[in-house]
Amino acid sequence: MIFNTLENLEKYCSLDKKYVETIKNFISACSADIADGTYLLDGEEVYANVSSYATSPGKTDEFEYHQKYTDLQVLLSGEEYIYLSDISRLEPFTQYDDGKDFGLRKGKEQTFINLIPGTFALFFPWDAHQVCRSAKETVTQNKKIVFKILTRLFY
Repeated sequence: MIFNTLENLEKYCSLDKKYVETIKNFISACSADIADGTYLLDGEEVYANVSSYATSPGKTDEFEYHQKYTDLQVLLSGEEYIYLSDISRLEPFTQYDDGKDFGLRKGKEQTFINLIPGTFALFFPWDAHQVCRSAKETVTQNKKIVFKILTRLFY
């Protein structure tokens, strides 16, 4: 997991510069009124899911993980906590679904981050995460971009 400000994105990404520029250009072009949905940026290699939602108070013991895609999460508006744990510290909960690139594990978080506009979080396959949680127990309306980047592009 990597957490930092957007201005430092390319320092942490071993991605080809064309992907980093595509992502940065998409973020720059986004406004708060961008429509929710999926935006193909480079075929199935890099795409963006934009969503609006209310955060949920508290935390659970369920953490999602992905294997095919690495998540780059950028908040356009609002604030949220994201709870994290190394996948090896969690027990299997649901079977990983290759078609949806999604699985759940159960356990206790190791740490959390406070995602706000101007920051990003990058989650690799070993980074189980619990997203959309209310920061400071205050429910907020958020707008987020989750870039899905083929994990093999990082190596």
